[in-house]
Amino acid sequence: MRLLLAWFNRKDVVVAQLLLVRVRTWKNIDKL
Repeated sequence: MRLLLAWFNRKDVVVAQLLLVRVRTWKNIDKL
């Protein structure tokens, strides 16, 4: 169970990073 939780946590972190990158790109597009 702990391993599964750790794996999901890693997945959530990756998804959060991707979302942050998307938000940054959107902000850059708005600037353009």
